[in-house]
Formats: sequence, structure tokens, C-alpha cells
Amino acid sequence: MISESPSSRMIVVPVVVLLLVVLVVVLMQLDGVARRWILSAARLRTKRRLEQRHVLNAAISQQIAAIRTVIVNQNLVMSDFDSERQCGLEMITNTTAITELVATIVTVLTDTTTTAAPLIVGISLDLGGQSSHTNEWMIYLAFPNPLNPQQYPRRVVTSLLNFSKQLVTKYKPAVTPKSVCLIVDASSGFTSDIISRIVQHTTTTSTNTSTTLIQEPAWMTTVAYLIQCNAILKEDAATILQVLLYLEIGNHATNDNLVIVLPGQSSTATLVPVLNQLYSNDMRILFGYDSCHAAISRGLSLQQQQQQNLSETVMPRAVTAVIPISPLTTLPNLKHGLATLPWHPAAILESYMSSVDAMLTLLDENNDIYSVATASLLTSETVLNKVLLFIMGSTSITEQTLDAAKSIGTDVLYSQPTLTRNYHEQITACVSLHDGIRTDSLQRFL
Repeated sequence: MISESPSSRMIVVPVVVLLLVVLVVVLMQLDGVARRWILSAARLRTKRRLEQRHVLNAAISQQIAAIRTVIVNQNLVMSDFDSERQCGLEMITNTTAITELVATIVTVLTDTTTTAAPLIVGISLDLGGQSSHTNEWMIYLAFPNPLNPQQYPRRVVTSLLNFSKQLVTKYKPAVTPKSVCLIVDASSGFTSDIISRIVQHTTTTSTNTSTTLIQEPAWMTTVAYLIQCNAILKEDAATILQVLLYLEIGNHATNDNLVIVLPGQSSTATLVPVLNQLYSNDMRILFGYDSCHAAISRGLSLQQQQQQNLSETVMPRAVTAVIPISPLTTLPNLKHGLATLPWHPAAILESYMSSVDAMLTLLDENNDIYSVATASLLTSETVLNKVLLFIMGSTSITEQTLDAAKSIGTDVLYSQPTLTRNYHEQITACVSLHDGIRTDSLQRFL
């Protein structure tokens, strides 16, 4: 009989323990295993939140890279500072240089004969260490050639906060839009899609409308994320948003109407209060919603199809409809309900509920808000007419404009995967934790 020596047992035990630890760590990464057998509801939510932030950071970086690719070269993505410098990127950090940059942009914005307003490429940390402040957030801008807007001969990067504070004091639009309407989504992109198409179509086909459409800009997702992470102070958020909207509007400030489509339901809770403060009594809000089950189905469809970007400057709806920027912290028991759902349905549900929660709060404050079941825009001419009047801030809409809006068709409808009965019950249980949703007399969100 071969006996096992004490020394060999001393080696085997730590190895077994190490293997068990590795196995547990690996299993924790599997969301289905972690939520059923390993992690508590609170720890599962913390784990998922870290993963969601990773997805957001990756999406923001990919979006900036996509825009840079278009600007620099269709086959070249600039990812480090040295490569960008070789391609002519100007690093502007001192106050005097920022003042000169602001003066140039003010001249561009006040010249109504040109369309050369700079393009917002993106916002990111100064990883190259060129700023005087550690981990300062920088804004990347590209100036188009007035004679060929597809070319961007000048590209600059500067301090987001310092640039914004200077521009907001130096530039005052000569003419401001008569009407500002904010489009808020709680339908996993359905509202954003339909309203954007309606506004685009009526603007291009009708001679009686003069509208600037800002459609889900990617930089707005980044700003929402920075506000949520406290990387931007609340008192600076309105200044930064105002300046970036100046750049986004560019030379179209003489248009009568400004329509801003927020980048998905995930940004509502963060951006709406700031924009509401910025525009005060001059802004109307169109809140387009769908039931929680339809919204989650649509969000899953977007995620499964990995829908491509509308353009390089728009964050994919597979991100803005799915990944919650602002976790819903007002419902302590929500973590237990979310723990009963897989990763993606839970994320979409929290994005949806945070948007609905923010809008119900504003409705209680009697703001100028029009809420509409988005699907009714495709089935009711009366509802469509009311929504057009609200968006345009008008008392009447021409037949031409109404016909243009009706002609968008139903191709905006997404295919929706069928939810299992088990998911349906779990989702209903989760949203019913919210008093405003549960007690809503019209049952709009269930």
C-alpha cells in the first residue's frame, strides 16, 4: 500500500482550493449562473452595472473611431495621439489659444452664407497627457472645407469645459428658434425613429416648414454618461450642452423650429432636467411611449440584430435603447425583480423604467408635455395632426404637411421576438414596483 506523504497533501490542497476559486470566478462571469446560484440581487446588480459601463465606454470609443475614419481616411482609424498629430490634429490647451479658437468658431456661426460649422467628432479623456490637468475631458472638432463639406482640413482637440465656458460668453445667436421641441423616447427607439422620419419628410416635402432636426447625436450620449458619472459638475452641464447644441445647430439658427431627438430612452433621466433648465419655459416635450413588453421586445430585436448606425454621428439604438445610463435608484426592491431576468431584458427594462420615471415626475410638475402612444401615429390621423401641431408649435398644419407625415408608411416597425410567458410575468412584476406605473389609470405602460 502506497501512503501519501504529508508534503504531497500540502501541495494538493492549495491547488484544489485555487481551482475551485478559479471555477467560481469563471461561473460568476456567466450571468445566468451568477443570478441563479452565486450572487445576491444587490451584488448581481453591481456586477451588471460594471459590465454596462464597460459597454458604454466601448460604444463611445467605437463611435469616435468611426467618425475619425470618415474624416481622416475610409480605411484608417486613428487611435493614438502621435498618429493623429501626424495627420494634422491641433492640440489647443492654453487659454490664449482657446480664445482664438472660440473667436474663429463665433465668426463661422455668425456667417449665414457658409455651412462650415465644425463637426463634433467626440469627447474623450486626454490620454495623451497633453493637457495641464490629469484626466481632463477633451472635445474633438473637425472644420469642414466651405467649398467641399466632405473634407475636413483642420482638426482640433481642446478642453471641453474651458472651451464651453468661453464660447457660451462670446457667442449669442442673432436669431433663436421660435419653437423648441424635445422628443423623449420610452419605446426602445420606436418614437425616435417615427418622429425623426416625420420631421425629415415634412421638412423636405413641404415649403411651409422651416425646421432644424437634431437627431440622436452620439456626443449627447457621452455627455449624459459624464453627468451620470459626476465627471461633469451639474452647474457645468447646462453650459456644455448649450455650447454643443450651438455647434450642432450650426448655421441653421434662423429656422423657426428646433426639434431635438434625444439619443434613446437610456439618456432621458439625465438629459431632460438639464435641457429643461436650459430652455426654461421655451421648450415643449413630446413623450412617446409604448408598453413595457413591446419596448423590451423591440430592444431585444435591436440587440440581436446588432442594428447598424443611422450614421457615424448617431449612437446605435442597440446601445441607447438597451444600456441604462441612469440606473433607477428610487426603487430599492427593483434589484430583486431585475435579478429574475437575463442580462439584456433586465438592462432594457431599467432603461425604459428610468425614462418613464423621469417623465412622470415632470408631468407632476405641470410642464408643457404631450404624451402619446407612439404606435397611434401610424393608425390615427387625428393623433398625427395633434402631434405635428405640438412639434411645430403651430395652430394649424397644411394638408401638404399632413400628407407628407402620413406617407412615411409602416416600415419603421421593428420585428419583435416573442417573449416567453415567464418573462412576461417577471417584467410585469418589476414595473409594478413603480407606484406611478402601477397606479396609472390608463395602464399605458403595462
